[in-house]
Amino acid sequence: MDHMSELRRMAPKMNAMKKSDTAEMHYCVLSDGLWWSDELPRESLEEDAIAILRYLINFRSKLIAGTATDYFLPYWHEAQALFPNWPGFLPERCRNEPILNRQRRKLYVATMRSWIEADRELSSK
Repeated sequence: MDHMSELRRMAPKMNAMKKSDTAEMHYCVLSDGLWWSDELPRESLEEDAIAILRYLINFRSKLIAGTATDYFLPYWHEAQALFPNWPGFLPERCRNEPILNRQRRKLYVATMRSWIEADRELSSK
């Protein structure tokens, strides 16, 4: 998969997205990051676009935690250039913010607990 080409293909959908004042915060296990309900297009994305979106969500989580490395930085910069209006790039969702990092951790723990509970239920049947 050519990540930069995939960013260009998904750019029109992502750039058309608008911030919602009622957007809900969620935790994505596969990207270990926070995402808001107004960050995903209503039209489905192709599998490769979803993978790139996970990279962006993971990188943003690292920005929030203050642990970002340069690994995904080229994709982050390219995405910012291609779809600057995407709500996922709002400063309040990207900065090193202890409150957001605590919320990410809280949602992570809640997700893991629900998985453990579901596993116990399935195991007991």
